[in-house]
Formats: sequence, C-alpha cells, structure tokens
Amino acid sequence: MMTMIIILRQSGEYVLGHLDLHWQTSEHAIDQTRSDLEVQLNFFDLSFDTYEAASETPGATVSLGLLFNLNVSIDLINNVIHF
Repeated sequence: MMTMIIILRQSGEYVLGHLDLHWQTSEHAIDQTRSDLEVQLNFFDLSFDTYEAASETPGATVSLGLLFNLNVSIDLINNVIHF
C-alpha cells in the first residue's frame, strides 16, 4: 500500500503546463527502487502567462510524479512511444 501526502505551501489556481515521460527507468525512486515508467505532471499558477514565467518564482509551480511498474517488455514501450 502506498500513501501520498500533498502539501501546497501557497494557494492559487494551477493548470497543467506540461508532462514529462521517463521510461526504461524512472528519474525518481522509492526506497532506492526505480520503476519502469515515470510520468511527471508539471503545473503552474494561473497568475502567470506561461510555465516558464512561473518557474522563476518559488512556489508558482507544482510537480507530481507518478511511478509505474509494467508487465510488458521495454521493447514494447519503445515501439509504442515514437519520437
């Protein structure tokens, strides 16, 4: 079982600015164990026009990382995600 605690130090309305994907190995780890896939959702305060502008102010961005362990091969993931 996993428990998630989210604490926002500033109030405001936030919108999704962008998301980042990391596969084959996650950027972050839990108990020093990395996952197959990590999705990072990056939000910014709507009082700013862009994520980039908000990122210059402490507390104006919020990121949420989701870690997944998959029961598929990494080759299949690479074939599904094309760049």
